[in-house]
Parts: sequence; C-alpha cells; structure tokens
Amino acid sequence: MTAPPQKRLLNEFESAAMVGMSPDLLRWFTSYAPKQGIDRKLSIAQTKEDLIFFDEEELRSFDDWLRLPWPHVGGQRPQIPSGIRREIKMEANGACAICLCVAN
Repeated sequence: MTAPPQKRLLNEFESAAMVGMSPDLLRWFTSYAPKQGIDRKLSIAQTKEDLIFFDEEELRSFDDWLRLPWPHVGGQRPQIPSGIRREIKMEANGACAICLCVAN
C-alpha cells in the first residue's frame, strides 16, 4: 500500500511569486472575501514563526477562482475591494496607468 501524496506547502513568498501577487495581498485574501456576496477566503495551511504557508493546490484553486468573472449587479462593474485597490496603487507607485500622473 502506498502512502497518500503529501501536500506541497509554499511559504508566502514562494506563493506570491507563483501567482504574481504580493505577500501582503495574499495575507489580505486570508482575512477578507474579495468577491461581493461570496464568502470564500484563501486558506492558510500552516503558520510557523512569522511565516504563513499555503497548500499549493489550494493556492492554485483560489487563483483560478479569482480569474473567473466577478459577480455584478445590474450590469455595473463590480466594486474593487480595498485590499486589491491598495495593491494596484502600490504596484503603480501611485501613478495612473494611462496618463502616468500621481493619483491622490
């Protein structure tokens, strides 16, 4: 009889590199459900000292789910959660992606 395959755990930095997000945004996803009306949050597999570890399979599943269409009401664009807005601003150094002016 063979042992079941072990889950592959990735620290938050390896996880962030795999899905192209910052460790801060991944931590945000563990506390907040990003899609309005859906309670799904990113599960933490393990914590050790000050590091968070994610199960690779759960991380891939969550990333795939994020890429699916977001729920919206009345044909309007869905609201962008504050954690994601903050991440976008940090990535763009606070500048508009179109005109490159610094946003407030």
